[in-house]
Amino acid sequence: MRTLLFCSIVLSPVPLTHLALAAPALESPMILELSDGRSLAWREVGPADGRAAFFFHGGADSGLAAQLLTTAAEAAGVRVIAPDRPGFGASSPAPARTLLSWADDVAALADHLGLERFDVIGHSGGGPHALAVAARLPQRVDRVVVVAGGAPKDAGATGMALPFRLNRWFAITAPRMQRRFLQSHRSGLEDPQTFLRQWGRMSAADGAMFAEQPDVGSLIVEEMLEAYRPGIEGAALEGQLYYQDWGFALGAVETPVELYYGDADPMAPLSWGRYFEERLPAATLHVLAGEGHFSGLVRHAAAILGGRVDP
Repeated sequence: MRTLLFCSIVLSPVPLTHLALAAPALESPMILELSDGRSLAWREVGPADGRAAFFFHGGADSGLAAQLLTTAAEAAGVRVIAPDRPGFGASSPAPARTLLSWADDVAALADHLGLERFDVIGHSGGGPHALAVAARLPQRVDRVVVVAGGAPKDAGATGMALPFRLNRWFAITAPRMQRRFLQSHRSGLEDPQTFLRQWGRMSAADGAMFAEQPDVGSLIVEEMLEAYRPGIEGAALEGQLYYQDWGFALGAVETPVELYYGDADPMAPLSWGRYFEERLPAATLHVLAGEGHFSGLVRHAAAILGGRVDP
């Protein structure tokens, strides 16, 4: 109970300094009905004729998070396609899903959009999904980017802040406790100012970005609320998938992988970037000095997206 109480103190509302927020427009997603009757929702930013890149959101996020990349996508000429994973946002749940089954959903969406080849970018919990798509669809993936990506169980927890370390432990050993953690996280979002300030206490780089760019903090809260709109089931299931057998060996990912990890990220530590660098056949690790979990994604969006490449 003491560990749960600690999580509640960290992640539930406590009056703190006021932070001005500007609410972003919540655009409706597009919906594809899959062959099994499920709905797959997605959003897009960037030019429609740009180089196609699928963006996979984090484990408590939604495809709406792609709006963090809007300006960079327009400048780079990249069409960013951001689906909600099963049980998140407007996508139907899939209780029996795996990391590799996500690749089948992505292939179906790519076929629907007429895309033969594409890049995949995974942020946080989207990182394992990007690697899974590359392992399953090597003939279709040109480029893989993992930004502050989640790592398997044997990568350890060195460098993680205590609340995230506890959530990891709950996901591995105590799923019921993990659900209570997620409920606390979801409840904390009802007070956006407090939530962002508390996040900034754990990640100074993210906190500084929220203060400088309040629209970014507002969008992060909004896209997380969208993720939890159908409940916590999607996030609860996914939190366990990260620490089970991924269904593929990292050595099977032959496509070059670019790894972006902030050395001040309390949620996805740099040690995970080094873990992947050692095990992926063609990986390049970019250490983002002084960056946190979201600041690295936002401030290095141009490099992460790459850009238009002529045939």
